[in-house]
Amino acid sequence: RQIPSTWAAYSIDTLSFRFEAGYQSESWDALQTDMDTRVSVLGTSNQLALFGRLISPASAKGTVNYIDFGYWDTGRALEPTELEGIMETLNNLSSPLLQLSVSSSQLQSSRIRTYGAVTALTTAFTVETEDLSCVLQVALVPHGSRVYLISYADFSTGADNDMLEGLLSTLQFSEGV
Repeated sequence: RQIPSTWAAYSIDTLSFRFEAGYQSESWDALQTDMDTRVSVLGTSNQLALFGRLISPASAKGTVNYIDFGYWDTGRALEPTELEGIMETLNNLSSPLLQLSVSSSQLQSSRIRTYGAVTALTTAFTVETEDLSCVLQVALVPHGSRVYLISYADFSTGADNDMLEGLLSTLQFSEGV
């Protein structure tokens, strides 16, 4: 994918990448609390450590888009092919989401591909509640003992696109991580 020259350079924790200009860092505390609450409804605990959130400028419709970053620590080095075991689960997310009063429809089946210097499992789906609708693009990127989650929530276009793939194709990890 050819990255537009207008895309800006960003750094979040140990990650650096390029994406549309104008995104600003925002607190992810409320997101972490909401996620912990929603996961507890499913009878489990949240093992995802969030470490960053970027928010877009408001669109003409007044909506904003988010890029969220987190990771799970597996305690051992993980190969990208080991993510194949969760592909089916990602392809069948609608049941757990319905328990959270969220409906969804898949736009892209999960797949493992190489983007620039990283190999990632990606998927995309629409997420709808009574009040909102967005296209959610998700990537799981194994690196060392961590599986990084990068989630792009697009509330403005209503369509799947290659924005997350562009970010992934420029993603770099700091040395020693």
